[in-house]
Amino acid sequence: MSTSPNTEAELDLAISNMGHGAPEGHAKSILSNLPGVLSAHLHELGALIRYRPHRITKDTICEHLRKAGLHATVFQDSATGATGSVAY
Repeated sequence: MSTSPNTEAELDLAISNMGHGAPEGHAKSILSNLPGVLSAHLHELGALIRYRPHRITKDTICEHLRKAGLHATVFQDSATGATGSVAY
């Protein structure tokens, strides 16, 4: 399936080791510097991200967070409605 450069998607991530403070700020910094990420709203248990699938994939987003030591897993993908399993 081909996507238009202007297509937007949402990704709901669970980030099990992110509470408040340093990990949250670190996650926000990483996400805001990724090309194709339009916005990231962080909360105690994860993040809701709007992005352009033409520029970045959900796997790449998770990979960047994991490399930074954050335990990021897909909670729900807006395109498919698929949910992942998360254990806290």
